[in-house]
Amino acid sequence: THIENWARHLRAAGQPDTTIALRTYHLKRCARELQLDLVDVTLEDLETWIGNPDWKPATKRSYRASLRVFWAWAMATGITTTSPAHLLPSVRVPRAIPRPVPVDVYAAALRVADDRVRKALRLGKECGLRRGEIARVKREDVEPDLVGYALRVMGKGGHVRLVPLP
Repeated sequence: THIENWARHLRAAGQPDTTIALRTYHLKRCARELQLDLVDVTLEDLETWIGNPDWKPATKRSYRASLRVFWAWAMATGITTTSPAHLLPSVRVPRAIPRPVPVDVYAAALRVADDRVRKALRLGKECGLRRGEIARVKREDVEPDLVGYALRVMGKGGHVRLVPLP
């Protein structure tokens, strides 16, 4: 029930459905694997759980963020008076090494793709769009600029940017 109420709160705050789904999944998994009601969870429980040696740093960081946001809400609404999540140590994520698609793989994909998929591939490679950004592109997002056309892209966190089109 607490998780559903928190999801309603996130929705009211304008969080994207994808973020709400991820955050609620994190909390449900935590509760299920700890086999505890979330209000009974301790710092030691969370440290043991999030200290899973099989998890990559980015996974730990994401779970930590969800836990902290949930417990901040739980404290603000009076469900609990303390937050075990706010004492969790921060998780440093090493900078990832870029892994671009090899040129021959990209060329082969272009050869077999239909027109729609070819455009999506080009938006990724030539314009640097993320897959979710590509999926949301609409004709109305294309606008003239000083040297041709640009694409208005809604990125992470609701940030809008103009990307020149080749």
